[in-house]
Amino acid sequence: MQKFKIFHQTVYDYGSPVILNAHKLLLRPRDGHDLRIENSTLSISPDALVTWFRDALDNSVAIATFDPAKTTQLTIKSELTVTHYTASLGQFPVLPPAQNFPFIYSEAELQTLSNYLILDVQSKSFYEWMDSLGQEDKTLSFLAHLSSSIHHHCTYQMRKEPGVQSTEETLHTYRGSCRDYAWLFVAAARHSGLATRFVSGYCSTFDEQFAEGALSNKTFFDTEPIKEFPHEGVTHAWAEVYLPGAGWVGVDPTHNLFTSGHHTPVAVALNPEDIPPISGSFTGPANVSQTMSVAVEVKPC
Repeated sequence: MQKFKIFHQTVYDYGSPVILNAHKLLLRPRDGHDLRIENSTLSISPDALVTWFRDALDNSVAIATFDPAKTTQLTIKSELTVTHYTASLGQFPVLPPAQNFPFIYSEAELQTLSNYLILDVQSKSFYEWMDSLGQEDKTLSFLAHLSSSIHHHCTYQMRKEPGVQSTEETLHTYRGSCRDYAWLFVAAARHSGLATRFVSGYCSTFDEQFAEGALSNKTFFDTEPIKEFPHEGVTHAWAEVYLPGAGWVGVDPTHNLFTSGHHTPVAVALNPEDIPPISGSFTGPANVSQTMSVAVEVKPC
């Protein structure tokens, strides 16, 4: 059992007064038998009416709607305390038929998982890279090998630009952020016949000792902390592969690990562009500018 406090604040500054349209928030973790939300506070300024629903993939979604009064700033702050109840790192009760790679999903599983097997990659470099990976005859070994290949052959690069690179661009530059690593992993796993989805969330940071279960007091970050909140933290992205018997198994190619209690999933999707933490729009002068700052802190408690 592990408990974490998560602080996530996003501030938008506009160059002129604007009217805020509805915003979609994906900030509440996917609670269940393995993760419990102990406390949750969502603060928004200016005041907003917040309504919640579960989307088609069971993500917890908040819609914030605002009065038509104009404003020059929007602040969204989420504070959470979560407790993880997870098995030991890398221990998954995969059913015997699925332990060997490749394997075939049952007809019932395919009815549910078919969308997670669709691959829309036209890049010749992607298929050449896949052919160069070699063979593994155990499913977990294949996932570990795929993660390791991405981790060791790419250079991590924090990117402020929105969106995710194509697999072709990541393989051409061998550089990318956590979301680029995760999307390349998703594409490669789907190409290999494994139902895979994209995950966004948070992670506490760890050093090499983490592989042996030890938590570091350091943190990586993939967003710039704003000066008032200098604590380092991370919004993060990884992948989940469906394995019969074990369910959705998380793989983090950025850190080259199977996920455990240090990863807090918030939302899952077929494609990464479907689950930004915050999305929305505003109405204002055509020349209005917008700047954004994000602070994230994830710490054990």
